[in-house]
Amino acid sequence: MDVDNAITAHARVHTSLQTAIETQQVLDLKTIEKDHHELNRWLCGSGRRRHGGQAEFISLLCWHDAFQLESNRVAEAIRQGKFDDARQMTGYGSPFLQASSAVNISVNRLKVAAFD
Repeated sequence: MDVDNAITAHARVHTSLQTAIETQQVLDLKTIEKDHHELNRWLCGSGRRRHGGQAEFISLLCWHDAFQLESNRVAEAIRQGKFDDARQMTGYGSPFLQASSAVNISVNRLKVAAFD
């Protein structure tokens, strides 16, 4: 997995949660877990070996942990059918949205730093 695939896995989690909320459909938690696992494997494996000493990578690790925590909270609300709660948990200024945005920013900074 490379940086681009890592951000794609992150985007799939975000999109899956948003889609489940909008359609009020209980989502497949195994899909979310698979995408988290894919990104975690990269973060702990080849990503760490290649970028582990960079500040941008450490930032990405921290923000991904926060995103994973928040996305799990949202997924649980969806699983319980609490779609209004889940919508609020993913809304503007929410910890979920802040962490998701920070993951994107961190990945983009890591990509820039890797080519400097």
